[in-house]
Amino acid sequence: MAAAAEQAQDVTVLINNAGRAIAADFLTDPVQDVRDDFETNFYGPLLTARAFVPSSNATAAATC
Repeated sequence: MAAAAEQAQDVTVLINNAGRAIAADFLTDPVQDVRDDFETNFYGPLLTARAFVPSSNATAAATC
C-alpha cells in the first residue's frame, strides 16, 4: 500500500471500493470468519487512508 501511495504522489480523491459481505451470525460463526470481515471492511479502509492521506494533505497544502 505504501509503495502505491508513494508512486501515485498526487492524490486528491481516494475511493475505497473494497468490501466483503458474508451471511454470518457473529455470535455463532467461527471467530476467524469475523476476523476476516474486519480485516477487509475495517482495517482495509483504515490502512488505505493511512497510506494515502499524508500525500493528499501535502498536495492540498501546496495548492493553498
